[in-house]
Amino acid sequence: MSSIKSWSHWTPEGAFKITPKVLATSWFYELSLGDRPLATYDYAFTAAGSIGAGEHDSTIGAKGASLNVPDDPAKWNGFT
Repeated sequence: MSSIKSWSHWTPEGAFKITPKVLATSWFYELSLGDRPLATYDYAFTAAGSIGAGEHDSTIGAKGASLNVPDDPAKWNGFT
């Protein structure tokens, strides 16, 4: 069995992370900035795209679009 991987992407505001989790029999993806959870999503690419779409601007205190976080987690600059 392979281990479950998380995606991370470093920005001037801190490191964003997408962590796969399972609840009962359903997978979901938790998006966080540092140790602070931001939201959960059905898909990793939806979590990644939410940053640039501005869904978390008020929480992170910056315009997500200006952070240049790729919508595709496979293009994030860190893989943990």
